[in-house]
Amino acid sequence: MSPHQRSGSDLAPDPRGAAAEDTGRLIVVVNPAAGKGRALRELPRLRERLGRLRPEAEIFLTQGPGFAARLLEGLALRPGTRVVVVGGDGSVHEVGTALFGHEGVEVGVIPLGSGNDIATQLGVPRDPLAALDAVLCSPARPWDLGVLGPHPFLNTVGFGLSADTCYWSHRTGPLTGLARYGLAVARAWWTHRPLRIGLDGLRRSGDRILTLLEIGVGDRSGGGFRLTGRADPADGLLDVCAVEALARWQIPWLAPRALRGTHTDHPSVVYEQLPGLRLRVDSDTPIHVDGEMRELPAGEHSVRVRSKVLRLVDCRVAEAAGPDDETGGGV
Repeated sequence: MSPHQRSGSDLAPDPRGAAAEDTGRLIVVVNPAAGKGRALRELPRLRERLGRLRPEAEIFLTQGPGFAARLLEGLALRPGTRVVVVGGDGSVHEVGTALFGHEGVEVGVIPLGSGNDIATQLGVPRDPLAALDAVLCSPARPWDLGVLGPHPFLNTVGFGLSADTCYWSHRTGPLTGLARYGLAVARAWWTHRPLRIGLDGLRRSGDRILTLLEIGVGDRSGGGFRLTGRADPADGLLDVCAVEALARWQIPWLAPRALRGTHTDHPSVVYEQLPGLRLRVDSDTPIHVDGEMRELPAGEHSVRVRSKVLRLVDCRVAEAAGPDDETGGGV
């Protein structure tokens, strides 16, 4: 193990060394379980590339949910620090929400999860080494943070069929991407029951019986479904997609349109962009938060946006600039 790779009890950093770091510090947080273990399998290649490009990079392996957040809380992070997440949307969620309030700290993503919706929006290459190269040389862009009751989110939160799909996606074996979520949609469709949600702040406010409700700052979820396909993650607005209760036979007809983002003209779909809203659930309700299952307590909850409080590395900017452009960022 290299001096900059730590695991287990060695993960406690020396606070004096952390405080002395200059800006431009590079921290790599690896979720070894991401992508059914693919992140761990790719680690030797990533470590070798980092050894040539950024030998001072600090590599940390997580040991379970919440580990990355606790790790980052113990580090003295200065503006200009870049934290690169090797994993999926759940890992990006944990790191991103933990960095809320750390001004000037940037988040990059090497997508080795099952859905990788956030990385897709950032134009990150799928190949891990190409992703690492792009993340090291691309600039960061502002990114909103949504908050639903006690749950912050970087991408989307979902109720009903959306949450059911997330639940089954974690029980589909080795599949990833759209294959994983396609199978999960089929299983969710078979077991789905509409739910009652009280909505306040939309044109169609009041108690609604819904097949699904998706609220996002990002424009895709579930491995590529465009339920909130008009979203701009830095516009200070929430994109809300509510689908009124459908007969079971109607759902397979709407799903392909949701994949393309052409579902919004369906008469059962309500789509709005707004700075906030309130909702009510009558019982503890399973939801997904950035692709991870959570529970929303019974009662009323606000949904709001904290505009541009995060900075995520956007590889599309580097692609647009081209190799001869000298205006790009990077660390």
